[in-house]
Amino acid sequence: MKKKLKGRSSIGIFGLAGVAFFAVCWIIAATGDPGWVFGESMISDLGASGLDTEVVFNSGCILGGMLVLISGIGMTTVKKEKIYFASGIIVALTGVFLTMIGLFPEDVGSAHVIFALLVFAALLAGMIVTAIGDLVYGEKIYFGINVVLILLVPFIAFTQSFEFLEAATAILGLIWLSVHSIKLSMIKQ
Repeated sequence: MKKKLKGRSSIGIFGLAGVAFFAVCWIIAATGDPGWVFGESMISDLGASGLDTEVVFNSGCILGGMLVLISGIGMTTVKKEKIYFASGIIVALTGVFLTMIGLFPEDVGSAHVIFALLVFAALLAGMIVTAIGDLVYGEKIYFGINVVLILLVPFIAFTQSFEFLEAATAILGLIWLSVHSIKLSMIKQ
């Protein structure tokens, strides 16, 4: 039993590592690009800036996405409930889409736009599916966190620029993935 729990906690560690790696690369790329402004520039601009930092940003998307993919695959095995299995699939897809953003930067064209839209759709779908599961199974604290994150998206959409919405939604997604990873690390079976 001890070995099983140790393996399960590593699932959360992969998710947290993916979030941390992407976030650090985003920060490095943003601070290294004097033309990039939070809320005024698109995040994807960092992956096609023509500066050395674009490699950092794209690497963050690729490796961060792969770590999130591994975490999502692992999440499908943690709980028996179908809603949590679905959540793991969505996390895995989020990882795939994030990886593809790094492989197909903004200057590649329509493939990038498709994967960028898919990563945000997957993040929002993951928040909703997880909130439903948390409500059904009595995870009140996690349900509350999910509801706040979900409600912030339309609030920001109606009050801020699209560029700000993109960055804020990415941050909300990183928070959701972190909380979800921590929750799954603490599961006792």
